[in-house]
Amino acid sequence: MDYEIAITGVPASWRIGSYSLAMRSWPLLNEHNLQDEERSLKASSLVGTSLRRVLALQVLKGPKHYDGNVQWAGVQTRYFSAIAGVERGSAQAVVASAEQQPVDAEALKRLPQGAAAQQPVVTSTLVMGVPSELDPINRFTLWFGPNEYPRLSKLGGGLDRVVDLGWNWLRPFSQLLQMVLVWLYGLVSNYGLAIVLLAVLVRVLLHPLNMMSMRSMRAMQRIQPEVERLRKKYEHDPQTMNTAVMALYKENKVNPAGGCLPTLVQMPLFFALYAVLYNSIDLRMAPFVGWISDLSAPDQFLRFGAFSVHMLPIIMALTGLVSQRLTPTDPKQLPTMYMMNVMMLVFFYNMPSGLVLYWTVMNLMTAAQQWLVMREGDHPVVGTTVAK
Repeated sequence: MDYEIAITGVPASWRIGSYSLAMRSWPLLNEHNLQDEERSLKASSLVGTSLRRVLALQVLKGPKHYDGNVQWAGVQTRYFSAIAGVERGSAQAVVASAEQQPVDAEALKRLPQGAAAQQPVVTSTLVMGVPSELDPINRFTLWFGPNEYPRLSKLGGGLDRVVDLGWNWLRPFSQLLQMVLVWLYGLVSNYGLAIVLLAVLVRVLLHPLNMMSMRSMRAMQRIQPEVERLRKKYEHDPQTMNTAVMALYKENKVNPAGGCLPTLVQMPLFFALYAVLYNSIDLRMAPFVGWISDLSAPDQFLRFGAFSVHMLPIIMALTGLVSQRLTPTDPKQLPTMYMMNVMMLVFFYNMPSGLVLYWTVMNLMTAAQQWLVMREGDHPVVGTTVAK
């Protein structure tokens, strides 16, 4: 909505320096995961070029003030927002605050059993300078709706930054992946299938890097006995030992950093994918197959009282185990690897099923690539000696 405020005919004796426009949050009744929704409730604003996001739980203790040229201010959850963008006028500051308010009886019936009778309500207050008599009109763009990047970006004024797509340097990657995900959905009309295709596409594009990393890890494992022999032989001469080990790497064409570099290159892509799959409103209440009825929430396979069994994270952990079994690893490190897989299960257990589905497909693709590397066979190890 376009919104105008005109202030005229104010006597000089009454005149003050500023007025405020407050945006307040709404009862959290619509999402499957109420706790996650409460954690995502925040007051957001763009002050100059700085994006300010303040969680409701942070300002229950007291308000936060941000002075400067405010571009917009509002309140938001993971998927929806209410924002006031300044089109014309002098914005001086924004104040983020929150309070606990009782939930009325009608609303309480819609909440899960045992839900608290109070909810946090967050307020984002835009402080505007009172316009002069010669130019008495302030103009705003008001947005009440979903955090859809394409629609918000068309409004201008930096409103698209309401959508949480990660750090500033990460946003170009996130925006591209968001567009690709929507394009894939247009082909298959199912966001679950679109996520599967996105995972396959990403893995295919990164195939050369991943194969280089896996070959390097396999080569490192292959020469490990020779490395241990050299370390034992020159254990009292560290300089000679290092020279011998580096010569061994060179003679066998092994790069010690070869297994790490591709992973570092892929990290920005992983963070961008996490931001897109976790915050994309396109996945909200989007079904996949069977019991996976909402890709924005954990899957509900079985329920025992208050405890839900999420099957997709268990499948993800099993695919991770298969991938680890095919990965060249020192036997001494296997317990650590298995423990990491258990930690991944715990970490992803309550994550949105769309994100878990993506990771599951990536595990399967990794296992397939490991199988391809193992089929290539091993080259004989070239030994080395160092003259003293």
